[in-house]
Amino acid sequence: MMTIILVLASIGFSYYLWVFYMVSPWTRDARVHADISHIASQIAGKVKQIHVSTDERVSKDQLLFELEGDDQVIALAKARAALEQGEYQLKLLQDEELRLLGIRGNLVSEDEREKANTSVKEQQAEVKVLTADLSQAQLNIKRTKIYAPHAGYISALDFTQGQVVTPGQQVLALIDLNSFTVKAYFEETRIRELRSGQKARIRLMGRDDIILNGTVISIARGINNNNETKGSQQLPDVQQTFPWIRLAQRVPVTIEFDDQQRVQQLHLFSGSTASVVIE
Repeated sequence: MMTIILVLASIGFSYYLWVFYMVSPWTRDARVHADISHIASQIAGKVKQIHVSTDERVSKDQLLFELEGDDQVIALAKARAALEQGEYQLKLLQDEELRLLGIRGNLVSEDEREKANTSVKEQQAEVKVLTADLSQAQLNIKRTKIYAPHAGYISALDFTQGQVVTPGQQVLALIDLNSFTVKAYFEETRIRELRSGQKARIRLMGRDDIILNGTVISIARGINNNNETKGSQQLPDVQQTFPWIRLAQRVPVTIEFDDQQRVQQLHLFSGSTASVVIE
């Protein structure tokens, strides 16, 4: 009798293990993910001072670094002078137009009055352009100081004081403090019962003492199809497969942490490994 009980228990336990490992929605293939902003200057200039260091935590709108602004100051002075000159020229043309309009009779032709009016309109348009140039110069002065667009951690600080940077040149990465999620990759055979809103338990590699709770927020609707690529002859590059082996595709599932404050207290880093079990 005892032998029969042990055999039945072994069968039941084996079935439980088979269901857990082959059917239930869980995966050890998960990665911590965070949004990363690649910070770059919008103008060219020499780096005057760097106010942060690698791995430092920064607040939103905190000053990251600044550029020398001598060129921008000179450009601003030129733009102001050009606008003043343009406005003075506009005043002269307007006065001339009023003078011609005030002359009665046929002493001034209609063509001359029309030319005077056209000159005024052209100069008014020129003043608008000069006003825009002044606004651009003022904006460039502000752009000599680069601030953090959001709170986060400094990473990949790749420039030094005195270095000349160009517009769009990425000089540091800022990991968004409030964007940590988990990208879990489930085999397609295990996502039949997955849906947004389900709860998940997340365990980080090397931190077995910590279990974090999360919520499924999205399930990918598409993954890359390697057979869609084309070879050198512009023909489909079909991957070889074995008819008796069918590998299940892995589908990305995004999971959001429930307790963001606790997450921020941990030393999480984007790309770290995790295990996920869907409840």
